[in-house]
Amino acid sequence: MSVAEDMFPLLTKLDKREKLRLMQFLVSDLVSSETEAHPDWPPGYFRQTFGAFRDDPLERPEQGEFEIREEIA
Repeated sequence: MSVAEDMFPLLTKLDKREKLRLMQFLVSDLVSSETEAHPDWPPGYFRQTFGAFRDDPLERPEQGEFEIREEIA
């Protein structure tokens, strides 16, 4: 069993405010670890851009047919 699976029964006992606080902590921790993993990103980049496409989600258009190529011998 994973740590997350061990925590699930405890998390169901939290009230809405406590769950929100936990979510904020987890997001903050994830953003911090992403920034540490990629020091080339400017400070605050992920906080500023998170959810930027919420109202206008990206959609991948049709890719068309695969090109049939000659086999390499």
